[in-house]
Amino acid sequence: VLRSRHRILDVARRLKNCASMYSRQVEGGEYVLVALVDSNGKPHALAGWEPGRPGVWAHRPVLSLNRPAAAETLSRFDTFLPRLRAAEKDGVFTRRGQTQ
Repeated sequence: VLRSRHRILDVARRLKNCASMYSRQVEGGEYVLVALVDSNGKPHALAGWEPGRPGVWAHRPVLSLNRPAAAETLSRFDTFLPRLRAAEKDGVFTRRGQTQ
């Protein structure tokens, strides 16, 4: 899960996509960016999720240049969705202006 503006900008630059446009929404708790990174920290894919949205990705996982991710990569992201929902229930993703 990408939380800082710096990390979001870094991943957006490396994947050559527009993820940086979501940094304010991420900081405000309105959007969650999830990156698939290797053991060296290199990002390979990215997906976006909106807290409160029922169990689907707001932005389907993509590779660099917004190329569609393969089925195996999609599966890895989909496996992570229950963790995001659980974190949401625990109040991890509090929207700006709301209290936990």
